[in-house]
Amino acid sequence: MGQKGVFGFLGIVTAPVAGYLTDFIGRKKTLVGGLMIMLASFLIFLPVNSYTSFFIPIAVMGAGSTTVFTSVNTMIIESVPGSRGAASSIYNSFRFLGYGVAPLATLPVYLRFGIDGIFICCIWIVLTNIMIAKRIFRYYS
Repeated sequence: MGQKGVFGFLGIVTAPVAGYLTDFIGRKKTLVGGLMIMLASFLIFLPVNSYTSFFIPIAVMGAGSTTVFTSVNTMIIESVPGSRGAASSIYNSFRFLGYGVAPLATLPVYLRFGIDGIFICCIWIVLTNIMIAKRIFRYYS
């Protein structure tokens, strides 16, 4: 099983747990928990120096991203009850736009600082998202 397989497999395994946590402890706490898992995965990436050691942080990242997206998807469709489809479409459009733009946005960082620069950039982004989630999403418990 390749790296993408490990990422996807852990996402599949984590999804029911993330859904339960989203309902049981709340959207915001699940979101912050998922972001903490993502932060852990990027911190694990920093000392990685071989192909086979990439599997552990990739697996952790699969669990974290599934947890994040489960709670965020729930918040999106709950934010506009009368237009769930439109809200979900707009959210996913921007999400996939981000996937498309990310390589262009991170190329200068990679060329200047290498892969460690990318990991540090990802750590910064996750920390920023944790701060935003703790501040903005007061409505969700």
